[in-house]
Amino acid sequence: MTTAIFTHKFSGDTQLRTQIRDADYKRGYWAKTPANDLPTEDNKIGGNVTRKMHYETLNLQSDFSTKLDLAGTKHEVLALSLIHISRHRLGECCAHNIAPLN
Repeated sequence: MTTAIFTHKFSGDTQLRTQIRDADYKRGYWAKTPANDLPTEDNKIGGNVTRKMHYETLNLQSDFSTKLDLAGTKHEVLALSLIHISRHRLGECCAHNIAPLN
């Protein structure tokens, strides 16, 4: 995961902060499936299911914030812009014998 952040301050109360993050990681999930019948002779109930995913994500976020005084009341304003690009691929899945990712 790589992150870069740039903050531009227009004044003491107003700034624009931009952050970009690129990530490439693998994640594993483990689950127990429900039983359809009574326990077997070896006391097993249900089955085990595992799944691996490979994620590649790119996020670009900009935040504009400022403080102001309107009609004697103090306010803080935050405007957000977010772009998220993500893709993932299935990896090894024990239930379906799919080959793992390299």
